[in-house]
Amino acid sequence: MLADRSLWIGCILAILVGAGLQLFFLDRGFLSISWDDAGRTLDAYGWAEHGTVAVWAWLPFYRVIVGLALRIFPDLIVTPRVISGLFGLVAIPAMGWLAHELFEDRRNTSLTLALGALFSQRLALSVAPASAIMFIVFVLSGLALFAQWLRTGRSSALYACAGSVAIAGTERFEAWLFGAAILLAVWLHPPRPNFKRLLPFVLVLFIFPVGMLGYYVFISYNPFAETVRDARQFSLPQILRKNPLSDFVISNSLCLNLVGLAVVIPLIRRGDPRYRYFAVAAFVPWP
Repeated sequence: MLADRSLWIGCILAILVGAGLQLFFLDRGFLSISWDDAGRTLDAYGWAEHGTVAVWAWLPFYRVIVGLALRIFPDLIVTPRVISGLFGLVAIPAMGWLAHELFEDRRNTSLTLALGALFSQRLALSVAPASAIMFIVFVLSGLALFAQWLRTGRSSALYACAGSVAIAGTERFEAWLFGAAILLAVWLHPPRPNFKRLLPFVLVLFIFPVGMLGYYVFISYNPFAETVRDARQFSLPQILRKNPLSDFVISNSLCLNLVGLAVVIPLIRRGDPRYRYFAVAAFVPWP
């Protein structure tokens, strides 16, 4: 991808289109998608100004990045949206990179870049000051590096994958599941890596989750119990409708993303074996 001039041009054009759409929706007053947006901004501001943490369930990456930015430019409206917008633009080449590592086809990569610029979920998460877009960038990069390892076998790609997913794990708990799924895929992929090769990979992936769980024990806070308590305020039908898996299926059905399974499933069944291991890493965490 780096050596293909046409892909560079396509990537730049996709970023410009993405930036134009983000500015358009900001100008139209699309400023938020949930109360978490404002809460995380205030949490970051409180940490930057007073060293306090408002919600222990929120992992530190967003708090630190936005908090440091607010120290430089203390605008609670503009600054978080600039950061989310920049991450949203980075997500476009990250999508293209992943497609290129998987298929090594210029047309597929170009189409992915174009769709990434127009992708409604990417656009919404880029315009609102949401932490999810930061998580998405690092997970996409981690999966691209994992696909590169499957293709080339280079240890450097595997360790860089662990680093990228580890950073995502400082932002959202879901990244911990991706880390576990990637480790499973690495273990299943023949030949199984020896202990000396696998140990640094495991340490990078899980040193933060283990440390964070230990810290929660130290401050007598149980994020899992907190999640259960939050869920109890909803009825069973609401839980079944609003849980991440149901929401994923419904939202992606409405925007026709699930149509892609018509290509993905045959590719996993009859395509290159590396696609099966990639499917373990990319799809197992969703349920």
